Amino acid sequence: MLTSRDQAPPAASDRRRTLISTALGPRAAGRLADTAAVTLRPDLAGSPAGLVEALVTLRPHTLVVGANAVDATALTRWAMAVRRAHDRRSLLLVRRGTSLAAIDLGVATQLGITVRNTPEVNARHVAQFVIDRLFPAPPTAHAPTGASGTTEADGAAADGARPVLGLVGAGNINGRVARAAVARGHRLVVCAPSLVADRSAAAVWAGRHRLPLDRIRVAARAEEVLEAANAVSVAVPLTSSGRWASVDLLDAARLRTFGGDRLVCVSEPEIWTAQALLDAYDRRDLTVVLDNAPRLLVGVRTLLASRIQADGGVTRPGFTLCSAAMRAPACEADLDQAVLTALGRADLDDLTGAELFPPPATTDAIPAARDGTSVDGTSPDIGAGAGAVDGPQVVVLGGGIVGLTTALLLHAQGHRRILLLDAAPADRADHAEQGTTFGGANARHLSATESLPQANLGRVGVLTRSPAAGGWALRDPATLDAVEAAWTRAFADRADQPGLHAATEDLVIALNRLGLRGWSHLFTGVEATWLTGLRQDSRLTRVYLGGADLDTGEQLQRRAGGDVARLSDEVLRRDWPGLGRTVPLPGGPRTVAGAVEVDGYAVNIHDLAGRLLRHLVGLGVEVRADSRVDSLEATGNAVLLRLAAGRPVRAGHVVVTVGGRELVRLCGSDWPGAGAVSQVLGVSLTLPNPGLHRPVKIHAGDPLGVMNVTLCPDGTLIHVSAGFGYLGLAARDAAAAADGLAELQESTLAAVGGLFPGLHRDDVRDIRICTRPATPDGLPLVTVLPGHDGRVVIAAGTNAGGAVQAPAIAMLAADLLQGTARCAGLAMAGDRIGLPSIREKAPCAAE
Repeated sequence: MLTSRDQAPPAASDRRRTLISTALGPRAAGRLADTAAVTLRPDLAGSPAGLVEALVTLRPHTLVVGANAVDATALTRWAMAVRRAHDRRSLLLVRRGTSLAAIDLGVATQLGITVRNTPEVNARHVAQFVIDRLFPAPPTAHAPTGASGTTEADGAAADGARPVLGLVGAGNINGRVARAAVARGHRLVVCAPSLVADRSAAAVWAGRHRLPLDRIRVAARAEEVLEAANAVSVAVPLTSSGRWASVDLLDAARLRTFGGDRLVCVSEPEIWTAQALLDAYDRRDLTVVLDNAPRLLVGVRTLLASRIQADGGVTRPGFTLCSAAMRAPACEADLDQAVLTALGRADLDDLTGAELFPPPATTDAIPAARDGTSVDGTSPDIGAGAGAVDGPQVVVLGGGIVGLTTALLLHAQGHRRILLLDAAPADRADHAEQGTTFGGANARHLSATESLPQANLGRVGVLTRSPAAGGWALRDPATLDAVEAAWTRAFADRADQPGLHAATEDLVIALNRLGLRGWSHLFTGVEATWLTGLRQDSRLTRVYLGGADLDTGEQLQRRAGGDVARLSDEVLRRDWPGLGRTVPLPGGPRTVAGAVEVDGYAVNIHDLAGRLLRHLVGLGVEVRADSRVDSLEATGNAVLLRLAAGRPVRAGHVVVTVGGRELVRLCGSDWPGAGAVSQVLGVSLTLPNPGLHRPVKIHAGDPLGVMNVTLCPDGTLIHVSAGFGYLGLAARDAAAAADGLAELQESTLAAVGGLFPGLHRDDVRDIRICTRPATPDGLPLVTVLPGHDGRVVIAAGTNAGGAVQAPAIAMLAADLLQGTARCAGLAMAGDRIGLPSIREKAPCAAE
């Protein structure tokens, strides 16, 4: 039954209407309950008829389901209800989980409904559930693992004496289970279509999950697994057709071949035949665990009802029916974060970019604050009356591209008393005293795949290796304090979570695309005369080293959208005549394989930011350089900013766009996002132009990452930016990082020498070390600072993507100032899963 607040769709706005028809964890549910155009109806999870009624009445653009059945009728009536209202927004169905068996995908495709799930997000939690039930005892200590994946103890043991774990399915769940089994001395026998079809696939699978290949046997049939194994883990998707159909996979005949004593299944019950389930229950010496959603286990309980009744109304000892694998709080949090990223992606993709740089608002258009007053400060002011704010209405901390863009958007929205405080000196003479925007070279690239989340399976262990060994570690781990070490652990954890990494990557691409649309709108707008003469090289070329990287890179670019074209060798030679073919890297030299061209811009960031700053001053925004803020204090209906020099400033709202050491110093360490933004260093070189006509990006791999090459305004020089070095929260010139930084600089110089063989080290005009404020999961931090009644917003940690993302982040920060967070903003909150949770900040050990 629909409640009174569900009877009519929300008022028209730029927000997508979202119906969430499954239970969420308390944090996500609480946040979404206060989000515009979102309706929470977990009661619909078990009510197909109620779901249809809600879809027709609410006409959502996005539907989130759990194990709900969504049949052709529900999908058709939903699409018809939305289209009858002349609403042409895209329709999206998000499955909170992996299996899509309960959704009619064919009808969804016919109706133009996009269906997305959250694959592998819950894998580590489900795998741990399986591991705990397969191996009640902890793993036996082993000698250190050698290069082959075996140990001295392994070599001494007779292979036939090892217990055997059978795996039906070779996805991320069973891959993790396999890793735990090998650590306990087991051999593996695996049956999965992907491994059977391709003889080389087993080696790839073993490498991905860090398994010794000599412990793995691939079985062509499931019964081979059952015959050979002492225990079995079953984790396969439900499919009903084809050679590898999993429906009725475990039948009575196959089950009789199993001589082991333990079987754990986290697949849908339909993979069992009825007789096999009855026989498994009757085998009192066999431990069986079936875990799935309660709705899906109803049929199993009904089938076994008489046997359960005979056992006193409870299942027999050793036979477990449960819904526990995905109920752990950490699993709930991971799934909720994946759902928020999917909703955020849809929110951002709906926007055109014109919203990011709107025409200046009149006084009448100034939005209302949460307390009903104007947020402008003209008439009426925030907190008008007793104790009204007599200073600036909004203070933006940080004079980089994010801070400047935020000030511009706030002015366009109607705010008139804006103060921008920049701790850096105005003359920009000493780049070491500047922040991220002005501290590096006069160059940035803007594209859909800038600064994608770095923590992925290919970077497991990257923070433990020095740059000379292809890693990011600038300091000995012993010099990291508690906060810095927590950041590295969070990074390592995320690197081993491919599902969440993929979901986060999609959201970052959406954030980049929206920012790119915003910049494009600004660059091509007739009203932006203040940008006249700014160099904007449109279209960016991405050069890849190695054929596999070229193919994978092109696939990613096409998935990110826009106009993507593979370039011929002739075009490469024509437009980049000075570009070499071989690049020396710490792991050995690599050769240019090819390139693709994508949408985007290369800009001279110092020039863009300088023009933006002067434009703001012309609009009446007050800008103060060399103004370091020491503290933020809540004072009634305002925020008191105490400056290192000069009188305190009392403001209605504050947007903090600084990161790293400054963020910790300013906000302390006792809030949910503390420790989330750390410092990663890069190297920028300025050299004579060896003949390049256009900018270029070189995908070089660690520790250099993507090397960006940008032309200076007159084209006589090039700026090369590259490198990733984890500094933590130490000072940039900390002695503990000196050797690592020297290695990173040397790797960059060597690579540049290979890229541009016509240049020599003596040609380098300038070397700068640039700071990149980064989060372990790759998402920026856009969140409200607790203790200030929503008046302080943090917008930091852009992972070197601040230039392209700045307009979109400014919008999300402005949303928070008005108390109207978008789903994308919720996904970037400071209390999200995956960030280090630090309550005490110890002095930095490197200091």
